[in-house]
Amino acid sequence: MKEHTRNLTVGLTVIVALAMLGGMILLFAGLPEVFQPGRRVRMSFSETGGVSEGDWVHLAGMKVGKVTNIAFADGDPRKGVILTARIDPGVKVPANAQPRIASGGFGRPMVVLVPGGLKEVAPGSADEQGFLRQTWEQPLPGVLAGGGLNLQPLAEAAKGLSKLADTLNSVLAPEPPATGPSTAATRPGAPPVTFRATLVKLDKALDGLAQVLGDPDNQKNIGESLANLAAATKGAKEVMAGLKGFGEEASKTAVEIRQTMTDAQGTIAEFSKAGTQFTTLAGSADRSVQDLSKKLIQTSEELSKLLTSMNRFVTKLESGEGTAGLLVNDPKLYQGLLESSQQLTGLLKDFRELVDYWKKHGLPIKLAK
Repeated sequence: MKEHTRNLTVGLTVIVALAMLGGMILLFAGLPEVFQPGRRVRMSFSETGGVSEGDWVHLAGMKVGKVTNIAFADGDPRKGVILTARIDPGVKVPANAQPRIASGGFGRPMVVLVPGGLKEVAPGSADEQGFLRQTWEQPLPGVLAGGGLNLQPLAEAAKGLSKLADTLNSVLAPEPPATGPSTAATRPGAPPVTFRATLVKLDKALDGLAQVLGDPDNQKNIGESLANLAAATKGAKEVMAGLKGFGEEASKTAVEIRQTMTDAQGTIAEFSKAGTQFTTLAGSADRSVQDLSKKLIQTSEELSKLLTSMNRFVTKLESGEGTAGLLVNDPKLYQGLLESSQQLTGLLKDFRELVDYWKKHGLPIKLAK
């Protein structure tokens, strides 16, 4: 067998085993509490009244949920206990329902929600239709009902026992001698069908059972069977312990998955916020680009006007219009301007030398007589 085929076979075997293990968990332990649907209702009592986790919660005579947790109120036994129940989906609990623990008679106590039992409804606990809000977390105040022993079932049981005693007395009493003609039920030689005859048959059956159980071989076989049963029970306990540990790990993993989903939702919200900011920035950039485009268009128009003016100026220069045109096109005017500038330069040089002479020798001033 190739290594790839062997690895594939091992992987498929592991997957099938995990699927079977998950099916056994769901079959024997049920879904973990975190995966079960429904809403949570908290109830406060002075004591548990014999109620334990897993007991049913009744509403109008119907089972609508189970008790999932029992704990002291605020961790203080003096404040009583808080019962947390998981109510089935779709069940509407009246806001004025009062939790009660019915513990009368010999049966197990049960939690009952009695509509209209609360005289005052907590503000904000009821919706528009008068039902308890889905988000309400405050405990509903409850009471213990039927805390003493109910004697009515005892009286009815005593009456039944009295009738049973009368019936046994009539059966065990000796039969009167037959006076009438014999029938098929009382034909000669037929044993009478009485309670004593039944006891005799039962005694014979017990003797035969004692003989079977008294045989050493049978006792050895029974002992081996009981030992095998004990070993199987021990193995089943170990398997259930492993399944329980796996269920706890699965619950922890589910909690971690829920936390991861919460973090992912926060990250998505941050991405959404960043997207909104990017959209706003893009809008601002678009407006800035539009303003820049308008300014570029205006600048282009002004440059076009400037180029038109320069074109006109160059055209005039080429045609000799105006002073600049004559200066560029008439050589005589240019020569005259050149000679005038040279003369002006010489005059400025002589004037500079005269100023230097005055600085060195002073300015001679003659006074007229």
